[in-house]
Parts: sequence; structure tokens; C-alpha cells
Amino acid sequence: MNTCEEIHLQNPTMKVIFMVNITPNIEMFAPIVKELPNNSDVLFINTDKWQRRAEIEQKLQGLSLKYQTFGSRSYRNINRILDEFRPDALVLCGDAISPLYQMSISCANSKNIPTLSILHAIMALEAKRNPKAIATYAWISYLKNLWLGIHTMVQPDRFSWHRLFETGWFWMRYGFRYRPKLEGHGGCSKIAVFGNADKQLLVSEGIAPERIAVTGNPKFDYIASANKNDCKSKVCRRFGISADTKIILLLTDWFVEYGIWTVRQREQFVKAVCRAASKLPRCKIVIKLHPLMEKQTDYEEIVKDFSEPPIICQNVPLWELVHACSLAITVSSTAGIEAMAADKPLIIFNLFNEPSIFDEKSGVVIVRTEADLLPALEAILYQGLSKETKEAASKFVHRHAYVQDGKAARRIADLIVKMVTENQDRSLA
Repeated sequence: MNTCEEIHLQNPTMKVIFMVNITPNIEMFAPIVKELPNNSDVLFINTDKWQRRAEIEQKLQGLSLKYQTFGSRSYRNINRILDEFRPDALVLCGDAISPLYQMSISCANSKNIPTLSILHAIMALEAKRNPKAIATYAWISYLKNLWLGIHTMVQPDRFSWHRLFETGWFWMRYGFRYRPKLEGHGGCSKIAVFGNADKQLLVSEGIAPERIAVTGNPKFDYIASANKNDCKSKVCRRFGISADTKIILLLTDWFVEYGIWTVRQREQFVKAVCRAASKLPRCKIVIKLHPLMEKQTDYEEIVKDFSEPPIICQNVPLWELVHACSLAITVSSTAGIEAMAADKPLIIFNLFNEPSIFDEKSGVVIVRTEADLLPALEAILYQGLSKETKEAASKFVHRHAYVQDGKAARRIADLIVKMVTENQDRSLA
């Protein structure tokens, strides 16, 4: 494949649109933008005009990225944006299966604009999908996401009649026009996946191998260059933690918001982790909330009675916390893969026997009762992981997140430029 620098001479004014609806999308796309040819003209489209509009706009402004916030959800508006900006490529994150993103892909296809979907999560870590039942899985996923959207929209702090009317009209007009699809099964020209496991899964489900590129995750690129000592110092200064303190990083999931856990179960889980950590000398729990839906006030209420409550944060960069911690704990969050990629021990604390994306063969330590959590913490913190566990973790990370060489963003940028160049060559033929 030609590099961006080589192709830059052929196409010095390449124009690319990136569509985003949450700040993690921006965090994944920003490194890719830096790897595109210097004179590339990049426009971000913020498709969330309601719940996270201000948060997304603030993030884009902070990174000095040109953007528009999506207005009317209609073919006319999508066509207007494409006609005004005239992009050479359209890049979407993860849910290229949503009605709005499907509309965007359809409009781009009609204008001969190549499209790229970059999956935002690692699909192969989830339960195996039966290739013969893809349509069923798609409908289940579709209805779950629809329910989640309705649940979010009717929350008192997010409700408005204007939003209810506009969103309802959109779903009546467009939402059921499209056959539901799973990630990787949309109409994008190319799909970028993080590891070979995802590619094998999609190929088994009927996706042509030539449409899939294994790139690694741009959000992991810092692992190859980050100074772990600097991260630890920075986090300790931020939270007023002593430099000799061992940080235990708790990575949460939005199980309550998704209807998997009750509020009581979340409370039991968090308190169990805090009780175990409180018995360890010079250790501090830092709770990193899931970037979607969760509220810091909910967790502050849970831990208010602890004499030394944990630190709770939502907007602190995950990569800083990962490099600063001595080990990480989660139930099923794919952020655990990031910790593993940074060579951090990972405990899967599955107190309520939920289906987890990790198993005994993945190089993690699985704990299922509160009584077993403290011994597991002590063993890891003071003895370390076994050689066999470390090797299993390394293989698991490579299979699901490819090589950690700091070049995932470059590989995706090169893929975008190659798609644009090949499309232009076909148009001239």
C-alpha cells in the first residue's frame, strides 16, 4: 500500500467527512486525521443535536477540528452537506447500521463517494453469533437500541417535547424503512476492524474478505510511546495521591442503564470492590465511569459512607489511568482490553454471573465472589501474574486488537487515501 506521503503528491486536497455521535468517536478519529496528508480538508459532522451536543462540540473545539452539528434528519439535509462539502470519502464509526447512518451511506453511494465504517468495539469478544440467525440477532439488537433510545429520551433531565416530536417523526418516516443490520453488515465500501478475530467473524457471516481491513485500534496507539512513569505522576498529582500508592482501576459498564442490573446490584458490586481494596495498604480505588449514560452522582451516593472513598471520574483520559494503575477490574467492558494491551493485569469480577466477553483462556483473573476478591488482589499486587497467564493475555490482545506498534491510525489513514485514489482511478477509466 502507498503511504499517505506518497499519495499526497497525487491528491493534495483530499476532502473527508467524519460522522460522530459520541466523544469516544472523536477520540478514535482525531489520531487518524493527524495521519492524513497535510493539506487534507476534514469536516466533522456531529449527529447528536440533543443529549451530547454541547459535550461533543466542546471536544471538537478543543481539538481545533472543523465541524457542523446536524440539523434536520432527512435525505435533503444529508444531500445538502455532501453537495456543499463534496467529500472524497465518508467515514463513520461503529453504528453504520443506524437509520441516519444508513441514509448517509445511501446518499454517499448515489454520489460515488466511498464509505468506511470503523468499528468502535470488538465484536468477536461478544457471544458467538449464529450465521444462520443474523437477521434475528439484528432485530434483537435493533429493538434493544430503540428501547435504550426511548429510555434515554424520557429521562427528566433530558426530556423535551420538541425532541420527542422530532425523534418520533424521524423514526416513523425512516426508522423502519431499513432492514435492521448488525455491525459490519451495513453498506459501507470498506470496514476497518481491530483484530483478526473480528475479520474471521464477519467472513463467517458472509462479508467478503476484501471489504475488511485489520488495522488495530487508534485509541491504543499511545501504548507504544506513553511514558508510564509520567502517567502515574500526572494522575497522582491530579487526585492528590501519594506516589507510592498502588492504583486499582475499576472500569464500569452501563448495566443499570441498559436494564441488565438493578440499582441495588450496582451498589453491591461497587461496595464489594471498595471493601476489598480498603484492606490493602497504600492502595487507592479509581472508578472510571463508562463514557455513556452513567452519572457520577450515582456512584458518589454509593461510596459516601466509606471513610476513604474512592476517586470517581468520567472525563479523565482512560489511557492516563491505564498507565497509572497497578491493575484493572471490570465485568465485561472492552476497556479491559486496553488495560491488557498496556500489560496491566485484569480481574474480571463477575459477582452476578453475567455473560462476559472474557473467559479463563484470555489471560485474565476471573473472580465470582466477594470473598475471593481480596486474595486475588493480593496475589496480583504482591506476586504478579504467572508466565502462562501473561502469554495467554498477549495472544488474546493480538487476536482481538492486532499489534501494539502505535501505527493503527496510520494504517486507517492509508486505507482512506487508498480508497479515494482507487475511486478516482475508476472514475477516470
